[in-house]
Amino acid sequence: MKKALRNGVLAILTGALCVIGYLIYNEDAEHAPAKKEWESLQEQVVIQKQEKKILTIDWNSLLASNPDVVGWIYVPGCGINYPILQDNSNTYYLNHTLYRTYDSYGSIFLSASNNKQFTDDNSIIYGHSVQYVGGMFTGLKNYADSSFYENHPYFYLLTPVANYKCKVKSFAKTTEDSTFYKTHFSEGEKSSILSKMQSEAQFSSLNQSDLENGLITLSTCDLDYGLNSNHRLLLVGSKEITKEEINLE
Repeated sequence: MKKALRNGVLAILTGALCVIGYLIYNEDAEHAPAKKEWESLQEQVVIQKQEKKILTIDWNSLLASNPDVVGWIYVPGCGINYPILQDNSNTYYLNHTLYRTYDSYGSIFLSASNNKQFTDDNSIIYGHSVQYVGGMFTGLKNYADSSFYENHPYFYLLTPVANYKCKVKSFAKTTEDSTFYKTHFSEGEKSSILSKMQSEAQFSSLNQSDLENGLITLSTCDLDYGLNSNHRLLLVGSKEITKEEINLE
């Protein structure tokens, strides 16, 4: 009886693994063209300098490919190294690539409510989380681990005008109605906004001066709640212009 039960459990587990394997295979096959696009782009923006890989962007070439490009985002340790696009509806780049081909993984994109110079009080950058195979903003979940949060204190935003080194100030597991999605702060409400952000965050060192510098918030779905929930993962940085070379891990 026990042997039959054990064999039955093993059969179920094996079947489940086969289903997962099939889904991964199908996803890889479906998104292979888009994946090739991203990998090619990521190779083009790297300069090898001795043993270092330096991130550098040819903006003329990138904008010639698509004038909707507004920047580039690099988050060390998360596999995030992508161009940022912007349309006027927050819908097109949910399922289109830089080269305007359809793909359900979409692109990384700046909120339509933000200006493309990233000079708003809080600029929101969106990307999908992808089950099984990763990519896009999936790696933001790494910041849920306190040691990872402490050991990866910066991410980088590059634009045609300036490069920014963004000091990580908060990580939040929250919902889509979070205070972190507010893009403009009046002077009189900054104190209450700061308090709300601090209370919503899993980790936070946000202070008043961060709100003055301007925030960059990276947003993705929290897959712990499934694909269609309103739960989100948010990584928030305070931006500062940098002239230093950006070394890729």
